Parts: sequence; C-alpha cells; structure tokens
Amino acid sequence: MNKMEQECMNSNKIHKEHGNFLLSIKMQKRELESNIDKRSEEIKSYLRDKEKAFELEKRSELPHFAYLREKVEKELENVAFKKKKLNDEKKKSLWKMHHNQ
Repeated sequence: MNKMEQECMNSNKIHKEHGNFLLSIKMQKRELESNIDKRSEEIKSYLRDKEKAFELEKRSELPHFAYLREKVEKELENVAFKKKKLNDEKKKSLWKMHHNQ
C-alpha cells in the first residue's frame, strides 16, 4: 500500500470516528433531554399532588377556622357586654355615692 492509500484510509478512519463521535453526542443529548423531560414531569406531578393535598386540607380546616372565629366573636361580644354592664354599675354606684352625701 502506498502512502496516498494509507493517508486516504487514515482520513476515512478519522472521518468515521468523527461521525461516530457526533452520533454518540447526539444520542447522549437525546437521552439527557429525555431524562430532563421525565424529571420535569415527575416534579410537576409531585407538585400537583402536593397542591391537591393542600387544597383538601384547607377545605377540611376552613369550617374549623370559621367555627373558632365565630366563637371568638361571641366571646368578644360577651366581654363587651360585661364591660358595659360593669361601667354602668360603676356609674350608678358613683351617682348614688355623690347624691347620698
């Protein structure tokens, strides 16, 4: 084999290796993109599930919060009523003391 044939074979070999290298890179790129897409879907699914669980918990807790809010409002009304009653009694007592002297 002469030098030209040897160089041609080497050139073909290098060209083939380069092609194989590019093909390998493309395959790795596709695999990586596929893995990224798969992981992205897993994360989205996880987040959807978490959001659904949160919404369910929120729906189940809201009536309890409404009950507690109503209870606190009634207690505040009761405290305001008692405060007014005490103030009225205090005024009445002060008036009696002032007028009995």
